[in-house]
Amino acid sequence: MKVKEQFQIIDVAGEFLAIPVGKEISNFQGIAILSEDSYFLLKEMKENKTKSQLIELLIKEYDIDSLKADREIDIFLEKLFNLGIIED
Repeated sequence: MKVKEQFQIIDVAGEFLAIPVGKEISNFQGIAILSEDSYFLLKEMKENKTKSQLIELLIKEYDIDSLKADREIDIFLEKLFNLGIIED
């Protein structure tokens, strides 16, 4: 999974955003405000990552157990797929 090329993941003065570019602007109609965790993971997802890789990143960055990381990644991926920000 990775961030669609039509989205920029940026930090503007401490605000983390997913901004559509190109033709995606008319499809998305807005911006997505991200948590620090989401920003961290989406920056990593500029290149293709598996769910397992994302779980490992979350465990290393935030020192959480694997079960919690797995649940958090499931929620994260579902939301971003529904928004159309990421793709397989």
